[in-house]
Amino acid sequence: MQLIQIEISQYINALLSVENPVYFSILLLLLVVIISFVFQKYILIPIKEEHYKEKLEIEKKSLNEFSRRLQQELENERKKIAMEIHDGVVQDLSIVKKELKDIQYDHIYRILKNSIEELRTISHQLRPIILEEKGLKPALISLVDSVNANHKLDGEVIIGEDIDRLDKNFESLIYRIVQEALNNIIKHSFASMYTIKLSLIDNMMNLIIDDDGEGFTSVECSEGIGLANIKDRVESRNGTLEINSSNESGTTLKIKVPVNYE
Repeated sequence: MQLIQIEISQYINALLSVENPVYFSILLLLLVVIISFVFQKYILIPIKEEHYKEKLEIEKKSLNEFSRRLQQELENERKKIAMEIHDGVVQDLSIVKKELKDIQYDHIYRILKNSIEELRTISHQLRPIILEEKGLKPALISLVDSVNANHKLDGEVIIGEDIDRLDKNFESLIYRIVQEALNNIIKHSFASMYTIKLSLIDNMMNLIIDDDGEGFTSVECSEGIGLANIKDRVESRNGTLEINSSNESGTTLKIKVPVNYE
């Protein structure tokens, strides 16, 4: 920029010393071109770039806020459906099951029994009662125990002692992230072991989920719906997600989410 200023000064001095009208017009035209170039490159373009950066940042915040509200609405709808299934359909079928048992319709009784168990499982997945009543820590322990028992996996959850009850929306967020990650492990990783670590440092929730599965490529990562859902949930709370995966060492998800993000 300093060199440009020197060059402009030289042109101005040259212009002032010229008596020939033709030369004067040529130098004046060159001076206008130089000044126009400087204005475009060093003044106008930076202003536009700064404007676009600010606009992009505003759009990003707006999108994150919309994503967070959408997730909360979905969570509320899950809760309503789960309550309706548990308090309505399951109770009605339980009454029918009891009556059929009393009159010895064994075959129908067994079908109803299985249907009730499936509905209870769906209700639990939509909105775990233990998460609502007891909080994140017992809910994650229960989730891991269920996954280990149903899918013959060796998994553990390690939760920091300083993690107690948190905001319900935040607890739901972390629970859904872990649930999505475990679904990926069950369906795609062919893992035999996994570990979930949860710690709270400087008002930042640190979540590490790793497994000894087959891993995946960056292309598979970008195409995975489960990981995309995790990424959306994390970014909606202004968090970060780091993914490390290879065939030799399995997959590790490192997630950081501020607890009191507004």
